[in-house]
Amino acid sequence: ETIGTTFDSYDEAVNLITDVTTFNRYYGWYAYSDTNARYTDPLNQRLNGFSTYLNQLDAAQPNRPLGMGEYGAGANINHHTNNPAGAAPASNPNNNTGAQQPEEYQSYLHEQTYQRYQASDASFGVFLWEFSDSGNDKRNEGGLPGLNTKGLTTYDRKFAKDAYYYYKAQWSSSPVLYLTSKRFTERTDASTFVKVYSNLGANVELFINGQSLGNRNDGDRVLEWNNVTLSGGANTIEVRSTVNGKTYTDTATWTLNASGGGLKAQSLATTAAAASLAPASKSSATKDLFSESELAIV
Repeated sequence: ETIGTTFDSYDEAVNLITDVTTFNRYYGWYAYSDTNARYTDPLNQRLNGFSTYLNQLDAAQPNRPLGMGEYGAGANINHHTNNPAGAAPASNPNNNTGAQQPEEYQSYLHEQTYQRYQASDASFGVFLWEFSDSGNDKRNEGGLPGLNTKGLTTYDRKFAKDAYYYYKAQWSSSPVLYLTSKRFTERTDASTFVKVYSNLGANVELFINGQSLGNRNDGDRVLEWNNVTLSGGANTIEVRSTVNGKTYTDTATWTLNASGGGLKAQSLATTAAAASLAPASKSSATKDLFSESELAIV
């Protein structure tokens, strides 16, 4: 059998040559939407274009195996935001070359896209783009010239982005309890959210500076506490879950400087050497350095 992948429309005749066809669609990143307004659409409407497209595929070729060939978003592990849904690219209707590519927006888009795929039976599968940042001399985005930043890991594979652990929680049989935004260490907004990826099948409890903020259940493997208030100075963030007598934990330290004048990207990098290959400093927030053997999701 043969398989093809394309950016073209599902009804183009050339896409029917192979036995199986997959379609590349970057809703919420490039200028795809379920209306012609594109980047002026609200983000949720743009993301819903993914579901619309799956239904169109199924209606057009109900007896043909059709899949989604690529989807994803770029991220610089030194760029962060306290409002992921508000960090969607909006400057260029044809290509995202923006200077800011927050890690939190990449993981948010992957969550939203994969959830929409799971809710549909129109496609046999999806293929996220891509495992690691890759070289591309035409690109200059996210403060990382010469790179396609859509990887789940950095170019040298030394650092896994948050989105990597989203899929590990979804697909791995190994225990996963991962606190996101570890690298977002310097804060200027006291009100924030805490997000955790877990596949432990149990409640997860959040502690801020030793005080419990309650439990969440990891039914969909994404747990979130909203309207969390940080104290001035260093804040210890810890999540815990106990399964069959074994306790799993993950921690981070977020430092609040309320006089910062508003949230902005942290450690804005200007070169690939500074930002794609490793964060600017070896702090506890970058403790997810791992060996090649630990990269496997299964």
